[in-house]
Amino acid sequence: MQKNQIYYPRTYRRFQSDYKNQLLFLLICVLPSLILLLCFYPQLTNLLSRATQGCLSIVMPAEGLGIQYGEYIPFIGGVYFVSLPSNTPSFSLCMINLLVSFGLLWFCFTSKRKGKPLSIYFSIMLLIHVVSCIYFALASQYFPYTITQYSELYIKQQVGIWLSFVVIAGFVTGFMNNGTLLARCLTFFGIMGYSLVFGSVRYLALLYLLSAASSLYMPVVFFALGPFFDFLYLVFFYGLFVEHVIRRVNTGERRAVWKWF
Repeated sequence: MQKNQIYYPRTYRRFQSDYKNQLLFLLICVLPSLILLLCFYPQLTNLLSRATQGCLSIVMPAEGLGIQYGEYIPFIGGVYFVSLPSNTPSFSLCMINLLVSFGLLWFCFTSKRKGKPLSIYFSIMLLIHVVSCIYFALASQYFPYTITQYSELYIKQQVGIWLSFVVIAGFVTGFMNNGTLLARCLTFFGIMGYSLVFGSVRYLALLYLLSAASSLYMPVVFFALGPFFDFLYLVFFYGLFVEHVIRRVNTGERRAVWKWF
């Protein structure tokens, strides 16, 4: 029996390449999406900023809110972002947060929670917050960033994530050519649609947190709640797509697409 006819699970197998379908998917879905995003991301950030400003004005004084423009990609365009006043934490707030952080660290490092993935992740967040509490308690007047600067950085970072996800999601789904064209399109546009919604909602939530609470939380939301979450849902959607492809090609005559070596 030839190797390409062995149907039961085995190591050393891969999909046979179908370059025609791969190129067709990249030209139909990925390239137009990338061009559209490059052409219209200034308008997209303007729309996002105005929607965020409108939502924040419900719970904040409207005169403290504004929309500014910042340069981004030369010869293509800049981005729009919300400007709002900064809120410096008091010494007592820093001490309360420091004590609570130490208590939560102890909770993460004890019992069966020690060494668990969630405990490790929350410990990283708490350690960053401990450093932030100590810094603001001792030298808050020297903190070099305002909430408006954070807002600008977030928007520029988010546009960069959207552009990179068009390329990454396009290639990882395009070269997995044994998924149907419909499944690849759903995965690709599902990733991009979720990224647009998640990035917009997170922008609103983080600006509200920083303005309502204080800049004390800026380091932890920047390092722990930033692009890491974006790559988590990218891997999640890709995992669902791969599971669909493997389940599809492990049934019936479709198993012949495996190439053994």
